[in-house]
Amino acid sequence: MAVKNVFGTYPTELNMIKAPEGFVVKFNELVTKIEAVHQIQQGNITGARQLKLKEETEMIDATVKLAATMYVYAQVNDMPDLQDRCAVSPSQLERMPDEKVRMTSFNVYDDAVKP
Repeated sequence: MAVKNVFGTYPTELNMIKAPEGFVVKFNELVTKIEAVHQIQQGNITGARQLKLKEETEMIDATVKLAATMYVYAQVNDMPDLQDRCAVSPSQLERMPDEKVRMTSFNVYDDAVKP
């Protein structure tokens, strides 16, 4: 939620960085969907698991795309630390527990918005 707060607090600064702009919008949409799924799960509504898996898949896809973009940027600009932090694959994320997927995604997005 810290990343979502940063996105909401500094929209002008984030709009100045063109590469992750679309990913920030997609990230916010996915967080909203995940929160909606969480609300559904709290009510134990049938089908919530399928909806959660769909939303998680979309978040993994968005995270991998952003991480790949950042990885290339880090490689071109000789930033091995950023490369290491952005080296994530869909299969790695899919095998992680839900909380770790969420934290890994937030960390990638957090690195994307750092000045």
